[in-house]
Amino acid sequence: MWEKDRLKRIAVLTNEESAWFNFKHLKNQVNFKIRENKTQYYNSFFNDNLGDCKKTWNGINTILSKNKNLTHTENVVVDDAIINDPLGVSNAFNRHFTGIGPKLAAKIPVNLNANYDHINKPENEFELLIVSELVVSKLVEKLSTRKANGLDNIPACLLKASAPTTISSPISVLSVVAKLFEKVIFDQTYEFLCNNNLLSDAQSGFRPLHSTLTALLDITDKWYSNMDNGLINAILFIDLKKAFDTIDHEILLNKLSRYGFKCKTIELFRDYLTGRTQITVVNNIPSDSSDITCGVPQGSILGPLLFLLYINDLPNCNLISDGHLYADDTSLTYADNDINQLLSVMNSDLLSLRNGLT
Repeated sequence: MWEKDRLKRIAVLTNEESAWFNFKHLKNQVNFKIRENKTQYYNSFFNDNLGDCKKTWNGINTILSKNKNLTHTENVVVDDAIINDPLGVSNAFNRHFTGIGPKLAAKIPVNLNANYDHINKPENEFELLIVSELVVSKLVEKLSTRKANGLDNIPACLLKASAPTTISSPISVLSVVAKLFEKVIFDQTYEFLCNNNLLSDAQSGFRPLHSTLTALLDITDKWYSNMDNGLINAILFIDLKKAFDTIDHEILLNKLSRYGFKCKTIELFRDYLTGRTQITVVNNIPSDSSDITCGVPQGSILGPLLFLLYINDLPNCNLISDGHLYADDTSLTYADNDINQLLSVMNSDLLSLRNGLT
């Protein structure tokens, strides 16, 4: 590359055709070498990190030049007023993030007479069991030390090192310990749901051995079968806006009761969901704390599972069409050779969803 730059200087000074030829010839060689070495590097990188999704995507984003750029927000405009002090900016963002869920939830009509009869209550009831120190110890051993620290700045490696002393009395204020607490509850809850076959077969999100691929295969297989039989596919795609943030706690807890959760266990989930607060950090300035009145915590271990239970009864809301879900992304499919019948069924099912899920 140094030689290429030297030849370019000579070509510019002399402007001779032979000098430009020498420069361009070496420039092409340099570019070829760069591409060749990049290919070798990334082949080696992806082979060395085969199976590690995080590092694989980091490599892909590097190739696509999608590196994260830190931005600095000097001011924001709220209701035509300019806010430019650092704490005011953080508070403005925090009010937006904590308020968007309740604002959207307020627009959703609530059916006060909903009894959720379409949810089949299992024969067995679910109650969280007392957790032994051995169970907590095993979870601590599995902690990844690569996870980011919480606001308390206590790393997982410190918790693992101090486990023999602290394992008997962890406090939930520690972010890592809170995740351990959630993992214990998750394991017991998920085992109960699986043993009693309570999770909908139509749900492919947040479940082991399920993915967007299994969801697509299931849906497209039915579409092709309908087409082979000479039918027209009607497909309705539904995406819930801010799905995790708009969950009504009382509706969720009522559904837990229908799924066989005992009163004490439901109260534990009520305590988990309510009384939460949130702060937003902008330009390294933390905002004041704001209350969270609806939704499930995102980035948590229990949040996705609770969302699945919240939306789990969707395919059973007296639907005529077939429902398929990947988390909150829902598709309804109905096949017929009569266009008017297709429209009638789709509109009827939309009304059933509105009445059944609220």
